[in-house]
Amino acid sequence: MQNGAYRLCHIDEFGNYYGDVIEANSRPQAIQLFKKQFNLEPSAYVLVDRVTEEEAEEKCDPID
Repeated sequence: MQNGAYRLCHIDEFGNYYGDVIEANSRPQAIQLFKKQFNLEPSAYVLVDRVTEEEAEEKCDPID
């Protein structure tokens, strides 16, 4: 299976944004890596093919 790139983010109650683009084999693996990196549960994610630096800084849409 090829790695995909997932853009994950967490926005806390104060509006602080934590996010990163993570390469992983699956969404669950990307979420696990995000939790390990930030010690936070992601509030949103998106699968991306390629990401520019500007796009990586944008806020994600919430998970339904």
